Amino acid sequence: MAERSRRTREEWAQIIAGWQASGLSRRGYCEREGLSQWAFRYWQGKLAEQEESGAGLVKVEAVVAVQRPGVGMRVRCRGIEVELSGQESEELLGRMFRALRGE
Repeated sequence: MAERSRRTREEWAQIIAGWQASGLSRRGYCEREGLSQWAFRYWQGKLAEQEESGAGLVKVEAVVAVQRPGVGMRVRCRGIEVELSGQESEELLGRMFRALRGE
């Protein structure tokens, strides 16, 4: 029995992009690349869903402003501006950005 390899979301995104650039039908591309058409369709739909929902990467803009004592950086994400001292824990920052992404 052949060993199955699991691909990451990023690998599937690259595969889908390769198909779109190839000009081949989905079936033709899957046959040429040795891909399961079922898995291809699944990931094509999953990635399209993610793109439509805006999930995934979120643009974060660092705002350069006049420095004030006790403020290390100001970050703006989706219209919300947060001032950071630079002393925040990684856990707190993770929770904050997940909340901003709507997770």
